[in-house]
Amino acid sequence: MPAPDKLPKHHYIPVLYLNEWRRPDGRLTEFSRPTGQAVIPRRTSPKGTGYVRGLYRLDGSSEETSEAFERVFFHQVDNLAKDALDICLGRSRWNWTIQTRSAWSRFVLGLLFRNPERIAATRKYVEDMALENYEENEADYNAKKKLEDPSFLDYVLGRVQFNTMDFATSVIDNTGMGTHINQMRWSIRDVSDSGISLFTSDRPIIMTNGLNGPDAHLALPISPHKVFLACKNKDQEQKLLAARSSDFASECNKSVLRFAMKYAWNTDDTMINRANEHLGKDTDIGEEFWQAPINRALSNVEDHPAIEPAAER
Repeated sequence: MPAPDKLPKHHYIPVLYLNEWRRPDGRLTEFSRPTGQAVIPRRTSPKGTGYVRGLYRLDGSSEETSEAFERVFFHQVDNLAKDALDICLGRSRWNWTIQTRSAWSRFVLGLLFRNPERIAATRKYVEDMALENYEENEADYNAKKKLEDPSFLDYVLGRVQFNTMDFATSVIDNTGMGTHINQMRWSIRDVSDSGISLFTSDRPIIMTNGLNGPDAHLALPISPHKVFLACKNKDQEQKLLAARSSDFASECNKSVLRFAMKYAWNTDDTMINRANEHLGKDTDIGEEFWQAPINRALSNVEDHPAIEPAAER
């Protein structure tokens, strides 16, 4: 098994998404607070940021088994989303099929649930479940254990790894939530005329009233100048589309920055003052949204009043 610092990079912020913030030289600027104080900009490639080594990895008998979730599930989610992203950015006709619409909904849910903090919270939940009645279960396991079987502790650790990733992927691939997002009104807000470059971050989705209220909607920056919108009703959609571009862009940046966990990204260093003012300032508030038991994650997304709309704060 490779050493931890040599494990494969698992991008919880997909490279195909961050590619939209590349400058002509192929790089973008990462903003973070490595010492917890002033924001430090770092120029890097989309492949050089937004990842944790071995985040989705299993301890398997082969490299293929160990990387199964990353190579099979997350790689597929990102690849299928490429055509949908091209539609959103105007590189393809606005002609959604069931496949491209579902692929984009799955990609959006992935941005909510595939990050290190959600994976860690899921793992803790699964570990707590696994440790219930530990001694009784160990005795039962050992009574049936074959010579070639692992120790009970190794068996439990392996099941925790697998069940953590299995649960996370089932949430991202949830048919009910995917259908719910599919049925919302989708549109793109272009803020090119604002003169403001949009940020993205490791918490890029702005969500209001969960996704189940009458005025529920979400917003996701998809480039330095465009935002994907999904709204429950036409009035809310028109309200967001009609907002002045400079106000919309400024408030979108404010929300994306303030709820960031660790990183934000933009095309260059010129937005350093904005990043210094807002990066991570509301991280704790945003994380409270996810503190309920992990098996209520979906109902949280559906019902919890979370973040105010960017154009209305």
